[in-house]
Amino acid sequence: MLEHVQIVLNGDEEVGSPTSRSLIEECASGKKYALIMEPARTDGSLVTSRRGGGRYTMRIKGKGAHSGIEPQNGISAIEELAHKIIKLHALIDHESGISVSVGLVEGGESVNTIAPSAVGHVDVRITYADQAEWLDRKIREICKTPDVAGTSIQLEGGINRPPMEKTAQTMELLEIIREVGSKVGIHITDVATGGGSDASFTSSLGVPTIDGLGPVGGNAHSEEEYLEIPSLVERTNLLANVIVRLVGIS
Repeated sequence: MLEHVQIVLNGDEEVGSPTSRSLIEECASGKKYALIMEPARTDGSLVTSRRGGGRYTMRIKGKGAHSGIEPQNGISAIEELAHKIIKLHALIDHESGISVSVGLVEGGESVNTIAPSAVGHVDVRITYADQAEWLDRKIREICKTPDVAGTSIQLEGGINRPPMEKTAQTMELLEIIREVGSKVGIHITDVATGGGSDASFTSSLGVPTIDGLGPVGGNAHSEEEYLEIPSLVERTNLLANVIVRLVGIS
């Protein structure tokens, strides 16, 4: 029965799995379950839903000029970027689970030069799959028309990770894991999280998916990120017993 267990390892998840997504989806096609080894939450909880999202880059062109001698001859790309940031952030709807963040900006050549170019990097998150089309359309509408005459915008990117939505099938798989957990002395709880993972790809294919089956840790993506060493043993034991249960080995 173990020939039906397939393991996929990839090294590009933190940048959106641009090269491994197709492999993950190919391997997940037709599978009954998907177990994702992202770390468990700080309290040991597994993950049953995640937000989807994507990245956009705005590249804005203006016209440089000396800010003291001939500022009237310049067209500020930074000014245009500022307009776009305000409009993009107006799309935020926390109650609906939509977030938009221009989290990194670049622009200008010197403090005494009207900025001839600027770049804004945008992170977006969605909670439900049907929000993707609407949000993408709004972003493109905003970036289609300049607010500052004489500037131009090149928009790159898009929504590249669907949300992992909590389904009845997900809950059925969670109940199996809870039963296994009780036998090996682990109380299983679950949470939703805003971070992305490859679980979104398997879940969007309709494959019952549980994430966060890795060791317990916290403070992700910071200098204080940590892993609880003892949890390596207990979580490996949990995973092994879950696989045994799912493939029907007695």
